[in-house]
Amino acid sequence: MIEKYEILEIGKVLNQKTGRILKTDLSPSGHHRVILCINGQPKRYYLHRLVATEHVPNPDNKPFINHEDGNKNNNHKSNLEWVTCQENTIHAFEIGLRSRGEDATQAKLSNELVHEVCGLISAGFIRGDVLKHLPINKTQFDDIRRRKSWKHISKNYMW
Repeated sequence: MIEKYEILEIGKVLNQKTGRILKTDLSPSGHHRVILCINGQPKRYYLHRLVATEHVPNPDNKPFINHEDGNKNNNHKSNLEWVTCQENTIHAFEIGLRSRGEDATQAKLSNELVHEVCGLISAGFIRGDVLKHLPINKTQFDDIRRRKSWKHISKNYMW
């Protein structure tokens, strides 16, 4: 419990002095936040972190909190678990919150085109030749070549 606030396991924060549940706002990432006044200083806190810190054991001292059902609005303690960054990312792919390749929301290339680029790189073609024949730019080519993006495809090619 933080001073005059009670962090409820249902994913709410109670002001003990007024008996009221505090309102939340949404962060740009879609997580609920609440403003708590600690030592006279207002500060914004992530609700899921407050609930997990107060109610979810963390014996392995993992740094991240995962919403097991993928719903950032569900901050009940039964929906939260402590995880590593890698575990959080794997979970997001498994339940469809994140996708890769052409299925990713910001993808500008198709899987087929990336396979073609990788094949040409593998065959020894240089960037200038590839850019003349395929609709990609220098940055996209370099990111594929350095395996910075589209790794799930480029890992199957040798260069």
